[in-house]
Amino acid sequence: MARRQVRRLWVGIRQQGLGTTLYWGAFGYLRPNRFVVLARDLQRHPAPPVRSDLRFAVWPVERLAAWRGDRRDLAPEFFQDTIEPVRRCAVALDGDDVAGLIWIYLPGWTTRMFRLCEGEAELNAGYVRPEYRGCRIFADVLTAACAGLAAAGFTTVYAAVHSGNEPSLRAFRAAGFIDLTSIRHFLLYRPRVRVPRLPGRIAFAQP
Repeated sequence: MARRQVRRLWVGIRQQGLGTTLYWGAFGYLRPNRFVVLARDLQRHPAPPVRSDLRFAVWPVERLAAWRGDRRDLAPEFFQDTIEPVRRCAVALDGDDVAGLIWIYLPGWTTRMFRLCEGEAELNAGYVRPEYRGCRIFADVLTAACAGLAAAGFTTVYAAVHSGNEPSLRAFRAAGFIDLTSIRHFLLYRPRVRVPRLPGRIAFAQP
């Protein structure tokens, strides 16, 4: 946990500067926060989004790393693989440019709150670049991730979204996610809570 937070701090300072990183760190760890837990049943095999202005794909981390290079104009979410052992993301593409993404966490990988079982996945650390916002891109990125997971045989996908992040909550619900419950955490504490669930099993992991 400590090493992960050090890596998160380093990426934040490199990409956003010290002041912004410390501000959001204080927001995240020095006050109680509430998260909404959402889920989507993948057994109905959601169709991937189709748009004339963008295309969608699931990329391995190596492909994203080749695209981003040494760019300093990207948010820390584009470097989530340097913070946590996550190896796959869904992306929205404007030509060869990544407009937005969401990271896909699989069983056995460290996640923020979930202990995933076989057939389950988590979506976390999503971002849409400012110049692409307001066009429903994030909801489509989520749908693309769900379609890719369903095609690979996954049955359920989960997410935990800060209760104050209304744009993200709207996007998840527009992408077919339903609210399961809400939880609170403070500092490094992560609750261990059983929730009403879709097919499969879910539990929150201890820190």
